[in-house]
Amino acid sequence: MSWIEDPGLTTYGGFNISELEIDQAWVNVSTTIADTALWLYEVSTNCHRCPFQRREEIKLGQLNKYIVSSKFPTKYRIRSKGNDGYIPDDYDDRGRICDIQYNFEEFGVYSLNIGGDVKEPNCSITVELEPVNIYYPLLLAFLFYFVLGSIIFIISSNHARLKSLFGSSKSSSKSSKSSSLGSTVETNVGSATTDPVISPPIITNGLNRRQGSFAGSITTLNQNGNGHYMSHPYGIPPLSPPVTEVSISTISSTPTSTVGIQQSSQLVTGSCKEAEKIESHSPSIISSNPVISGPYNVLHNNTAIPQQPQCHIQQQPLQAQTSLQQQPQQQTRQQRTRLRSLDTFRGICIVIMIFVNDGGAGYYFFDHATWDGLYVADLVFPWFLWIMGVCIPVSVKSQVKRGTSRLQICRKIFIRSLKLIGIGIILGSLWGPVNVQTMRIPGVLQRFGVCYFICSALVLLCMTVNFTKPETSKLRAALQDVEIIWISWLFILALVLVHSILTFFLPVPGCPTGYLGAGGLADGNVYSGICIGGAAGYIDRRTFQIEHVYQNPTAKTVYKSDAYDPEGTLGTLTSIVQVWLGVQTGVTMLVYPRASSRLKRWGVWAVTTGICGAILCGFRQTGGWIPLNKNLWSLSFVLVTNSFALILLSALYFIIDIKKWWSGAPFFEPGMNSILLYVAHQVAHAMLPWHYVFGPMRTHFAKLVECLWGTTLWVLISVYLYQKKIFWTL
Repeated sequence: MSWIEDPGLTTYGGFNISELEIDQAWVNVSTTIADTALWLYEVSTNCHRCPFQRREEIKLGQLNKYIVSSKFPTKYRIRSKGNDGYIPDDYDDRGRICDIQYNFEEFGVYSLNIGGDVKEPNCSITVELEPVNIYYPLLLAFLFYFVLGSIIFIISSNHARLKSLFGSSKSSSKSSKSSSLGSTVETNVGSATTDPVISPPIITNGLNRRQGSFAGSITTLNQNGNGHYMSHPYGIPPLSPPVTEVSISTISSTPTSTVGIQQSSQLVTGSCKEAEKIESHSPSIISSNPVISGPYNVLHNNTAIPQQPQCHIQQQPLQAQTSLQQQPQQQTRQQRTRLRSLDTFRGICIVIMIFVNDGGAGYYFFDHATWDGLYVADLVFPWFLWIMGVCIPVSVKSQVKRGTSRLQICRKIFIRSLKLIGIGIILGSLWGPVNVQTMRIPGVLQRFGVCYFICSALVLLCMTVNFTKPETSKLRAALQDVEIIWISWLFILALVLVHSILTFFLPVPGCPTGYLGAGGLADGNVYSGICIGGAAGYIDRRTFQIEHVYQNPTAKTVYKSDAYDPEGTLGTLTSIVQVWLGVQTGVTMLVYPRASSRLKRWGVWAVTTGICGAILCGFRQTGGWIPLNKNLWSLSFVLVTNSFALILLSALYFIIDIKKWWSGAPFFEPGMNSILLYVAHQVAHAMLPWHYVFGPMRTHFAKLVECLWGTTLWVLISVYLYQKKIFWTL
């Protein structure tokens, strides 16, 4: 067993193993049938409805060695006639001797034996040299990152503990220093102690700053100088989440000694009526500052001591009160929690994109499907569009709530769309110089810009911002998230109708109406490449050419033709539908604040769109009424990828935002800088230190190391940028 795909030898029985590249094997075809000329035909199962292609003549007593592809299974046909270059699979072939299909494996040596006689032939394949296992490198990579992640987790956890333990001495020195300066501290609390694991001894203006948010817990000092959590004015234990949040920036001018709840010369005790009077005149202070509070319990030696109910009003410097009164909106914005699952989802997409753009280690399932089908690389683009749609209604509503006029919002939407289109065109010229007369205008970011503008405009014009959940009608309550954008749904359904009419009823010269195939060798080599994509190819036909390559390492047949643009007109229509399904997901988040309601509705949408898409494609990779096809951006492709996106987001939302079992790292940080990573990766695609070639690079292991190295570097760069608070947004 070799973990790095090393075959362990260079030659075997006259076969040169060193000549084999990635996903290749040797096969020797021999026959014992005398006095009959035999011909070998072959076809890859990955070539949908492709004909058998003539390979070589097979002679008795002669070795016929061939290099074959091991990426997909291969079908062989032995014929007694060799006058035809191509034979359709469903053709009534009178010259057929036998058919056999086999899934060869990398670096193996095989024998295809043709025995018996013409009337009763016997075809079989035997293994002469055992192949290598191409999946061991994936397991090795998984174990490596699992161990690395475990080590990082252990170190970070112990680092926090050691920091807390060793910080106690620093806290004591700070306490003695503050006592010498005459700070006002609690004199009758006693010797309260704090669990160093729960309460980090970092005191900043009396507040504990936690990662990702400003907690509302208040840290006070006792005689021993130990940090003490008052996570709630009524004595809720430190493990309970804070009820209120106080921003450090809003009271940064407040001295430490005047922030904590303590008995000092500044503590004013009055009647409850007086307290209510003050509260009524200072609502922003009361609602956001736990210093002004009612009865509470103080922890004494980690034990809650009940206090008599009193109305305490803590005097604060006038400057701090004025700051709090003048910045209620700033506090509200700071108290909002960002859904880490959304950024993690986006980070997963950008990391997968970088990995597959780097080659995906040569594994076919990390690549794009040749025509019909759905592999890992086919999920990235639609998921990016979808998650962009999720954020659109949240962004529009927040801007409207802040008082931004709809005209200003529309202007921002238009400018951002132009930026996306402009960056996409610039990235398309990386391998220039570009002839401006024939330059390619459509592209990935260009489609992002168009879809973003249309969907954002629909949300801005049609979505109701000030909505409430109806209480009188359960049906309206269940359909509230659809009801507030129902006018936009009419436009989206009209796009689907237009796309379907053009796809299935637009006459295409030299091609059957409603054709969705790839042309060329596909569909029995009938159309010779002139019908690529049917209506999509006809509408978006361009002067540049693409290759439809029949997978044959030694006798490659290439068809060239004017071809459709993969980011062309028809695909843009269904891409808008893709983004709008993401918009619907975002509207659901706004209408239903409860996590259970969101998950239920996302589950319903996932099941509904998944089943509809599966019905359209016939529950299979190829074929059906509307096949799964990323190149054509078919309707079934939109529905199925939307279902997968909802399932992934629901899982991330449950794990990260609800249960908080995972922070989202290391995908959260790339998600915060996705556009920067996308552009930088495109620009530095062939540059050190991300990419290199060392030796023949003819194994999945070698390519996997190179791909993971580059992908990991981009992840580390994103983590560094996140720590430095450097973000690029359009």
